[in-house]
Parts: sequence; structure tokens; C-alpha cells
Amino acid sequence: MITKLRLNHHLQIKESVLKYIEKSNSVSILEKQDKISLSDYNDGSKKEYVKDIIKSGIFNEISNSLFTNEIKINHAWFQQYHENDRHNFHIHDSMMSLIYFVELNDSKYATEFFDVKERKIIKSNATEGDVLIFNSSVPHRSPIILDKTRKTIISMNFEIIGLDSRINDFI
Repeated sequence: MITKLRLNHHLQIKESVLKYIEKSNSVSILEKQDKISLSDYNDGSKKEYVKDIIKSGIFNEISNSLFTNEIKINHAWFQQYHENDRHNFHIHDSMMSLIYFVELNDSKYATEFFDVKERKIIKSNATEGDVLIFNSSVPHRSPIILDKTRKTIISMNFEIIGLDSRINDFI
């Protein structure tokens, strides 16, 4: 199951994230067939943009949709893709993941998922400002960028800590 939410105050957060990226000690990732122009994935420092995203209220929406009172963020990072960049199918070592599309000029470059049961690719049809929430074990990828478009995402891995009793209202 993939949940799509809209981030409140996207334009303000976008501006602050892009300023952070300009000043960050980000590096390129070139592994196997993956090519990502900029990322702070391996930077263990505190990420200022996480505070902005939390303030947006998105985790309240996530908590409501997942029936939990507590979420623990394990890891957060940005990735910026330029022409010919891609991130092939992979999974994350966590319970849940989210992807926030900071910059996405064309939804054909939005994250794609692989349905292991049906053996087919699922297009997310996300747009700039959307947040996708999904089980971290679902294979997903960033398709190759075929033009001068720049795509920027923030990804987070998180754990759900317990269930909210509201889930019992559906029994």
C-alpha cells in the first residue's frame, strides 16, 4: 500500500531545502548502475530540513493514516538527480519510508514501485509537493532522468511505535 499526502507549506520548505543543499557537504553517488548527482545520505549530521518537514504537520497526517501515536525517524537524507541520473530498484532497511518531492517538474520522473505479486511496475503519479509513504520492503526506483530536468527528493526511514486504539473502531 502506497499512501500519497500533500505537504503543507511546500513552497517555503522547498526554498529552505534548496538553500541547505547549496551549502551542504553533499557528494555524488556512483554505485553499480546508480547515479545520483548530489546526496547527504552518508552525512551523519543533524539535517535542518527535517525540522521544517515536522513543523508542516505531515507526521500528524501520517500518524492518523497509520493509526499510531508515535513515529521514530531513523534516517533522513536528500537526493538530487540531474540528466542521466537514476536509482535502480532497491529497498530500505526499516519499517516504513517516505519520499517528499521537493522538485519534480514532470511526474514521469516520480518514484516507481515494483509489485512483486503481479510482477509489474506501479507508477506513483506523484507531483511536486507530494509525500509518498510505503513499507520499506517494497522495491522502488527513481527512473532515469532523460532531459535537463532537476529532481530533488527528501527520503526518510521511520518506525511506527505502537497502534492507536482508534483502529478498533473499525471492528
